[in-house]
Amino acid sequence: MIQHQSHLSYQWHDKGLDPQDDECIFTSSVLKNRRLHTLIDTGAGLTVVEKQFVDSNRIEPFLLKLTAANGTDIQCIGVVSDLEIVINNHTFMIDVLAVEHLSGINLVLGRDFLKHYKAKIDFELNETFVKINNKIISLSSTVEKSRATPKLTVDSQNTQNKKHFQKNKKKNRRNRTKKKGGINNDKPITSKEQVSSKPPIEPKSEPMRKSKFVYSSEDYIIPPKSECKIKCATKFSSGGTFMVNQNFVENRALYPLTVEFDQKPVEITFINPSPAVKFIYKNELIGNLTTEKISSPLFYCMGINEKYPKTHVENVQIKNLCLDNPFTDLSGNIIDINPEMPVEKQLELRKLLNNYLHCFAKNSMDFLDSKMPPYTIQVEEDIKPINSPPYKLCIKEREILDSILDELLDQE
Repeated sequence: MIQHQSHLSYQWHDKGLDPQDDECIFTSSVLKNRRLHTLIDTGAGLTVVEKQFVDSNRIEPFLLKLTAANGTDIQCIGVVSDLEIVINNHTFMIDVLAVEHLSGINLVLGRDFLKHYKAKIDFELNETFVKINNKIISLSSTVEKSRATPKLTVDSQNTQNKKHFQKNKKKNRRNRTKKKGGINNDKPITSKEQVSSKPPIEPKSEPMRKSKFVYSSEDYIIPPKSECKIKCATKFSSGGTFMVNQNFVENRALYPLTVEFDQKPVEITFINPSPAVKFIYKNELIGNLTTEKISSPLFYCMGINEKYPKTHVENVQIKNLCLDNPFTDLSGNIIDINPEMPVEKQLELRKLLNNYLHCFAKNSMDFLDSKMPPYTIQVEEDIKPINSPPYKLCIKEREILDSILDELLDQE
């Protein structure tokens, strides 16, 4: 709307105010409880406001020549810095030029405003979008205009821009709530009118889900060989089954004892059997809850992922880590563990026995990666050294190893 012409000389293009021109983009802004007719103009080099809407004490004298497209001179009073305007319940800080009068417009948002707030314009919908506080918002007016609203004049003969307001009403009808009596722009706006007229969205009751992930609500430090109850950022309304995250158990070496989730946030008691301090970080995935009905609200189950079936050894190891289950070998034989032992000692013993379950494997598919240190046998220089756990050697390697051992025994 304001265009560079020469040094300290600008031109005001008012052809965009033609009621037959569909490129006009209007909105409604609030300045000190007063509503302003606002025009968004990509041709305006600066932002301009009528003098009557700003405090005269804030106007700093500034000489600038403004000329309308029809040749009429516009008197620039000065500049106002850091002027607060509200559009759609969002506050903007702008620097504006104060002028005596604009033809039916109270505020013109120019390219300086649009560039600062990284504006994007949809000319098909006549809507402008700006970025504020990392959010994209629309500058379209959400206030229902009534018959009492003064019509926007577009030239010296005060032609009424009826077509624009009728079109703007239809476009924003879905986002508005009709008010009885309407709003009179000549009067100060009350606090009720400043609030968005969109109807409040009532919270919908979420149906009970079949499962929920359980995350820790904050950071926790678990001292060595001690228990700690942690609170999780998850609620569960009915009884079910807690399935622990296997990655969490393996990486942290922490084992849950009890889980409470009946009509309250989930609380899990973990035990740290190691001599080192363990940490649980905020929003860390602990496990998940399912709606499987059980007799007690306290239940703990080491879950098995059905999508990735585990070997027989892994399934037995998972069950053996639960204190509620008897410790068994691969054949199903129960190994008695003294129940009088401290809980941390029982867990240490279960973990130790679990590491050697592969010794009882009868199926080659049940072999796991060894957790034992590899054994190295030094042999003659012309023979390739063997660095592998003996129980995982292939048939050829066993033959080589047997022959080497026989030779060593014969030499002795």
